[in-house]
Amino acid sequence: MNKRTTFLIVFAIVLPIMALAAILPRSNDDSASKSNADDQNANQIIVLECYIGDNMVKPVSEIVAIFEKHHHGIKIECHYSGTTSLDKMIRESKAGDLFMPGSNSYTDRMKAEDIVTWDANVCKHIMGAIVLKDGNIKTWDDVIQPGVTVGRGNENVCALGRLAIKVINRSNLPQLQQNIIVVSVINYQASSFAMIADGSVDVLLNWRNISLCPDEIKNRMAVIEIPEDINIIKTIPITVLKYTKYPFKARDFARFVSSKEGKAIFSKHGFVPVEEN
Repeated sequence: MNKRTTFLIVFAIVLPIMALAAILPRSNDDSASKSNADDQNANQIIVLECYIGDNMVKPVSEIVAIFEKHHHGIKIECHYSGTTSLDKMIRESKAGDLFMPGSNSYTDRMKAEDIVTWDANVCKHIMGAIVLKDGNIKTWDDVIQPGVTVGRGNENVCALGRLAIKVINRSNLPQLQQNIIVVSVINYQASSFAMIADGSVDVLLNWRNISLCPDEIKNRMAVIEIPEDINIIKTIPITVLKYTKYPFKARDFARFVSSKEGKAIFSKHGFVPVEEN
């Protein structure tokens, strides 16, 4: 058999194989790889809309700065407000990429309605009794003494007020109930600390991390732990919403928030991280 004949035989075998390969669909792995890219053009800036409970402003802002530094082309746009307001905004607009409420009770309801596609717990949300460091109130027993004024949020305005009522009722301490003063101020979590500083109340029922306390008076504050059998501890999750156009990039950010590094940042700001997911 001469070289010309050999070449024609090989050509006749290879040509149909090449033609068949050209018309066959690509593998699933290749399709998955393209899906993971979330269809981003080289110069495109992807914006992820995140709805974040307002007590998480400081740790989340720090986390966002780190994430954006290492993920060029992704911008995290955070909307901070009370969790109830954020939940309403998401449901009415049917939009958004991520949701980080003050309690996983919100996301549990969303999961039941298939609004959440991915979630992870980040840290605990714990209420404490806030007092002045140089004051006379040092323990929980001091808090429940006659004549001590204990401020709590208005239940019609903030979730902390509703939580405080549950904790007070669980305490079964009549004196604590008598000591209570309802504080009705705009943005209770941040504004109410001034009432401790100026002596309007002796004790303030607020989040124990005091993340929103104004810096100029923060070093004057101390936290008394509420007994575990009385307190109600919430869990803060980070979730990916089904409305996102960029599910993989949204999940990347959520994973960073719930990572060891993300939890360390929350811990620095006074939150108690949950165990690794």
